[in-house]
Amino acid sequence: MTLSLVSRDRFKTALRISDTADDTQLLRDLEYVSDLIERDARRWFQPRTATLYLRARHGDRLLLGEDLLVVTTLKTLTANTNGTRSYGAGTDATLQWASTDYDLYPENAVARREPYWEIRANPEGDYSFPTDERGVQVVGTWGYWQDTTSAGTLGAAISSTTATSVTMTAGHSVEAGHTLLIDSEQLYVTAVATNTLTVERGVNGTTAATHSNGATVSRYRYPPVVEDACIRQGQLSFRGHDAPFATIGGGEWNEQVRSAFTAGLHPWVRLSLNQVRRVEAI
Repeated sequence: MTLSLVSRDRFKTALRISDTADDTQLLRDLEYVSDLIERDARRWFQPRTATLYLRARHGDRLLLGEDLLVVTTLKTLTANTNGTRSYGAGTDATLQWASTDYDLYPENAVARREPYWEIRANPEGDYSFPTDERGVQVVGTWGYWQDTTSAGTLGAAISSTTATSVTMTAGHSVEAGHTLLIDSEQLYVTAVATNTLTVERGVNGTTAATHSNGATVSRYRYPPVVEDACIRQGQLSFRGHDAPFATIGGGEWNEQVRSAFTAGLHPWVRLSLNQVRRVEAI
């Protein structure tokens, strides 16, 4: 499931909608459009925790098929018997590569607010990546960039890993459609009633956990060009529901919506995403 890249309140402001009659459909459109954008750009703008299996093309270099932000563990294939693979380091499958055994590239990715796209074995050690299919296992955080901002604090402890109601302290800035980070868990907000949030727990591959009263709550932010593209495409998607003649506006402002909606992203939206589209290696 792809979560919204824009909050519903911000989207409603762009549409000049003040009532709540279409709130469910508005959020659904944003989620659908966000999925189209990530697919078109060939990258995840929402950071997610995942285990990926990769194949090295060269013994000392591992070109990544997805944007990498943080490596949690890196293991290489040690056995493949009857289709059952084991991962570790050396002859002990319980071991894993230390962070000093490899380097992440580009070297200045963090300073440039960019993801890593390559892992290289440390030339100072006797290390190499197997070129077998699924020869390398990487557990980590994947995505284009991880940018968060403070959204407030918890007004009550979250004592259950299944609770979907969260209490915030007054003055918070959480809106429906935001993805939150509390400790190491991501939560997706589907509704806000004053200081009470309705959420989906443990999203984007994270694990639902308990959290203390007063815990810091952060929300994710995405590149401005991505958020603007989501709003633009979302407008066409939502207005398309009420366009029996497949157009909105009049005169020189007349714009076809239904064919663009069914065909995918609007050409203007696709053009704007060129700034952040991932270029696949040949």
